Amino acid sequence: MRLSPYDRKVADFLRRRRGNLTYREFAPTLGLTRSTLHRLENLEQSITLAKLHAIAQRLRTSIEEILGQFNP
Repeated sequence: MRLSPYDRKVADFLRRRRGNLTYREFAPTLGLTRSTLHRLENLEQSITLAKLHAIAQRLRTSIEEILGQFNP
């Protein structure tokens, strides 16, 4: 599987936002399964634009905020 250049940014963002919560506790907040959240954080799955948009909406933030100052 080939990851996109911004997958690491998403993984880092999700890890920071999850904090001390477990995958099981945080995944429903994002509308994801525990296993999908785990795969995204551990760079085992690439994020889709649709999932990125849904996560941003659920966290009441923007895609720009998730990706930060993105420089590939």
